[in-house]
Amino acid sequence: MIADFGAATDVWKTLLGRLVPSGILGGFLVMSFAALFAHVPMWISQYLRIESGTQIFSGNFSDAGQSNLLASALGFLGGGLMLLVFAARLGLARPMRMVILEGPQSVTSVGDALRLALTGFGPNLGISLAYFIAIAAGSFCCFLPGLALAVLLYPATYLVATERDFGGSFSMSVNWIQKHPGALVGSLGIVVSIVLVLGCCNCGFSGVAVERFGPMTVVYMAPLTWIFGEVFGIFTMTLLGSACIAADQADMAGAQQQRSAGPF
Repeated sequence: MIADFGAATDVWKTLLGRLVPSGILGGFLVMSFAALFAHVPMWISQYLRIESGTQIFSGNFSDAGQSNLLASALGFLGGGLMLLVFAARLGLARPMRMVILEGPQSVTSVGDALRLALTGFGPNLGISLAYFIAIAAGSFCCFLPGLALAVLLYPATYLVATERDFGGSFSMSVNWIQKHPGALVGSLGIVVSIVLVLGCCNCGFSGVAVERFGPMTVVYMAPLTWIFGEVFGIFTMTLLGSACIAADQADMAGAQQQRSAGPF
């Protein structure tokens, strides 16, 4: 059986109706607050880089070098913390799958959702690292290979988060993309389209704000950007998760049909 875009949206609608009673939305909010703390070093890093530029223009090269060094260290720290938060948040794919495939009573509280999400933190962190390294390696010489790997391998993150074999997740991910492009590529296309539109709007708005109020505007607006990013992150993860769940359902139904048909 094949999962199309309609199957993905059907799962998404069902999932949205169960986010609150299952506690999964509460789990997302807990992860968002963790992301807030992870963003703090990155915001300070932004401030220091802008301050460094001001120091360079004033001829204070020694202080500018120190500011840049500290900004790099804080940026590296913030990036590491964000990776940990991403891996933890990825685990929410497991309770999302359960409330769709096993029913709304399978997950009934924020505690349940967080416990299920964090149980596989180690493998989730591993697949997150492997996913981002693959994209970075593919993008090293040209943007397109990195983009292709991002599309082909994103179901692998769902597969590992829902306790599938780590080693076989990449080949299974590519197989899913080939079998269920309507659900998987269609949902990802929606997300990418929205990102492109919002990115262009943000560049224009930020440019006007920086020109009028100065470069520090970027730092002052960071908390608002974080809030919007977290809301959009919930939308993205539930939609892409629903696409993977729809593909999962289709594969399970196909396997059931084969067993029912027997060897002949």
